[in-house]
Amino acid sequence: MYLSKGHMLYTAVMAGFQLILGLPMAGMILLMGLVDFSYIAGDLPDFIPFLLEFGFIGWLGVMNVRRFVHASKFSRMFTDCGCAAMTVAQAASKLQISELECQKRFDHLSRMGLLKHCHYECEKESRFVLHKKRTDDFRGIFIIILQMIAFFGIGLSGFMLFLMIFGLLNELFDGGLLYMDDLGVILFITLLFAAMMAGCLKIRKVIGLAYRFSNYLSGNAGRIVPAAQPARAFAKDEGTVVADFTKLKRWGLLTGWSLGNVLPPQFIPYRMAQPAPKAPAKPQYPQPAPKPSAAKQYDAVNCPNCGASLMLEVGKVEQCPYCDSWLEV
Repeated sequence: MYLSKGHMLYTAVMAGFQLILGLPMAGMILLMGLVDFSYIAGDLPDFIPFLLEFGFIGWLGVMNVRRFVHASKFSRMFTDCGCAAMTVAQAASKLQISELECQKRFDHLSRMGLLKHCHYECEKESRFVLHKKRTDDFRGIFIIILQMIAFFGIGLSGFMLFLMIFGLLNELFDGGLLYMDDLGVILFITLLFAAMMAGCLKIRKVIGLAYRFSNYLSGNAGRIVPAAQPARAFAKDEGTVVADFTKLKRWGLLTGWSLGNVLPPQFIPYRMAQPAPKAPAKPQYPQPAPKPSAAKQYDAVNCPNCGASLMLEVGKVEQCPYCDSWLEV
């Protein structure tokens, strides 16, 4: 199951709420205008904002339904795949869309928190990597609460801004003075809701970034990840990726990883960054001289199952850390 159950439930509830509230109200206002336009013609400036607002709420509900359907298709496709990776071309062929649209849709669903335990990478070929060890590196409930705050904040501030701007324009065209008498207060309220919307949009952007980092790093649990790898997957430069990672760590949205003090930058799992506890000292006894042994030899191989590039010891059977296949050089 590659769906985030909490966010799928949240999306379904919000879609139902938006569709039930938005579309019937917008349809009722339109129907009133079609049946008897004179009913709303005398108070048209008051009807237009509500028509547009309820229409926008209904459109958001339709978009949430689309996200729900697309996430379900991706999850079902990954579950049927049953392997450690799937190329973007294979996924696009199954979904009957272009590769670019497939990548954009996957990225959008990941940032919305609807897909997890999988990430996109483009080291050798563009592919979706499925996580066998399904772990999370962020605080799920805290993220959901922030998402709800951002959603309602954007909706409320957007509606109030629209009313304010529409009211000011209506007063200017009609020559009224209702808004102009308290212009300073109106401007202050407008700036307040604009700042509220900007803050909520920033929260939503940070949440999406936390999801992308969590999905990518969870798929590389147990090994060091150079910053260049997520930079290529996110289509950003290394400096931006390191700065984003530092912000998420400082705000407490990403756990389990640290930034190494080396160049080039690396993301290091906590269990590798923290030194192992020292074992108690044992009594020293004279040891026989070690017998000379042949130097170990290593060779580079590609896993036939998932395509990962590995360095394995010659003559030794080892397990692939990505798909757990047994390999021997």
